[in-house]
Amino acid sequence: MNDELDYMLFVIFRSIIATLERQHCKDNKKQIKERRNGKNNTNESFLRTSLRFFLFVVFCCFFLSMLLFLLLLSQQNSTKMKKAYILLLALVLALPGNARTLRLLYWNIQNGMWADQGYNYDNFVHFVDSLKPDICVWCEAASIFQTDSDKALPSTDDKYLPYNWDELALRYGHPYVYLGGWHDNYPQVITSRYPIRNVKRLLNSEDGSVSIAHGASWAQLDLQGQTVNIVTLHTWPMGYDRDADDRKASAAEGGGDKYRRREIEAICSQTILTHPDAANEYWLMMGDFNSPSRVDSAHYNYPSNSTKYLTLDYVREQTPYLDIIAEKHLGEFHQSIAGERRIDFVCCTPAFYRCISEAHIIPQDPSGWLNLQSANLSNFNYPSDHLPILVDFNLKHRK
Repeated sequence: MNDELDYMLFVIFRSIIATLERQHCKDNKKQIKERRNGKNNTNESFLRTSLRFFLFVVFCCFFLSMLLFLLLLSQQNSTKMKKAYILLLALVLALPGNARTLRLLYWNIQNGMWADQGYNYDNFVHFVDSLKPDICVWCEAASIFQTDSDKALPSTDDKYLPYNWDELALRYGHPYVYLGGWHDNYPQVITSRYPIRNVKRLLNSEDGSVSIAHGASWAQLDLQGQTVNIVTLHTWPMGYDRDADDRKASAAEGGGDKYRRREIEAICSQTILTHPDAANEYWLMMGDFNSPSRVDSAHYNYPSNSTKYLTLDYVREQTPYLDIIAEKHLGEFHQSIAGERRIDFVCCTPAFYRCISEAHIIPQDPSGWLNLQSANLSNFNYPSDHLPILVDFNLKHRK
């Protein structure tokens, strides 16, 4: 009985901590939004956070006092009654920790977070932990280069990632890790507070005619009895066709764009398009598409028939997916990479979109860690050349 009591007390205290973490997430989200809008009322934010913390501590003290009181009363009762009291109280306190909300963090971390590997990933872990995500999806999730160098790591044994994501993810509170299908040095990885199960790791089209350059994946997790499908991808990055003999001629005719279109067709045909009623299910698809969206055409001024739009046109026209950032910020352009383009997308089905309470690309912070500064090496930036995307879901809003 003592072991059971200790365990239930652990559950209670962990639930309290989880509630505090969620409140921190809400305050952090507001501060990010204020920073994006040019506001920075630090004193007001501090007072608001302090007041909420004080009120919550008072509530916890009251509830723990009630718990001790009930335990004292139960001393004369049977062991079964005592267990029932503890289980009931643990259930009540654990309710705020249930998966009623879901925070997703997506980010292309450039070469396995190369910029922070020399610092034991401490800055990366601190950044992720400050956001308290429930699920993370990382593109370019493998170590490739030596610290502060563009020279390749000499052997597999020297590559910390992707082989040690389980160790790294635990540092920001994620005990579950999933490695998608991959051909080369650029896999995608999912980490989560909740168990993840594999549905399919994608390497090629079903007929084998198209190789998915950096691989893709289809995984699932369960939240409150609802299955959430997560599709990750990272399409071909070059201007020419992956199979082209004459790369210059291929690039001139949009060969890279056409290849990415074939990749996205291969991915969707093996994932969301296998579910006829997917629009009414919970689906997410995200990654580095290496392509712009026609939704942002006012920013780019490409011709309407440009091959650059082929990949996202397919997603918009042939699947039920919605572009979350575009839908939540109508008429606005938000860059996702250092070059003022938006090529990273998080998409979801209409049923899941109705659960979204907030979504944004975390803005560049020139004076902070997320500064995107050049590393004085070609195509290397600190901490990445991409910006993270944060999406909050409230499952109580589902319809």
